[in-house]
Amino acid sequence: MKGRKLVNAQRRPSSPRGWLYGIYAVEGWLEVNPARLQRLYVTARPSDKVVRLMELAHRNNVPVEIAEDPKLITLAGTSRHQGVVASACEFPYTSSEATLQERPSVVLIVDRVQDPRNLGAILRTAAAVQAGGVILPKDGSVQITATVEGAAAGAAARIPISRVPNLVRLVNQLKALDYWVVALDAQGNTKVYDFVPSKRTAVVVGGEAGVRPLLLKSCDHVVSIPMPGQVESLNVSVAAAVLLYEIYRRGSG
Repeated sequence: MKGRKLVNAQRRPSSPRGWLYGIYAVEGWLEVNPARLQRLYVTARPSDKVVRLMELAHRNNVPVEIAEDPKLITLAGTSRHQGVVASACEFPYTSSEATLQERPSVVLIVDRVQDPRNLGAILRTAAAVQAGGVILPKDGSVQITATVEGAAAGAAARIPISRVPNLVRLVNQLKALDYWVVALDAQGNTKVYDFVPSKRTAVVVGGEAGVRPLLLKSCDHVVSIPMPGQVESLNVSVAAAVLLYEIYRRGSG
């Protein structure tokens, strides 16, 4: 798999869209594209990590303002801000064409995931295994929000994330580029540990309702995770991690 690179470094910020919170979510943008951040608000009693974040903001010309906890809670909309909130421009999605032009060895397609923390955890795993991009449907799934970015712990800044109107059409495009497209589904006939990825693999995972039938039918392979215990399924972020790490293990071994 390709080495890590700062994928968002050249993106231009657009209009203001709201707030980011959490040390790692804010740190990711300060390291990759600080121009997305307009102002940093930090607790009056900063930890060592927050102090380092303030220094990073100063080096990147992002204004820093001290704020008491009630204000931080109001700005973030949650008490889980870790002493750091930033006003930020709209999330800079990458075009799917730009992602595929790079011909990454692994692309992740996320279908119908509604829980923002699940999506954040999926992004974190995708970045950890150096996937080349994550692609979401424009409709029917949660988009990139402050909650997603908080759960992703900085990964949303470090991996290309795209939205497309039609995932089936995307799958056909991937096939034309010599990708094998593998979906994760409880009814898959091939166990995840028996699947041998190709040089280029596109992984499809679905949310609470699973991968949509037409999209599932469009895939080259459907794999399942063995469940020897007394549970029927795994959380989608956990299931995605199992498959992504198995592909990573085989590709880097």
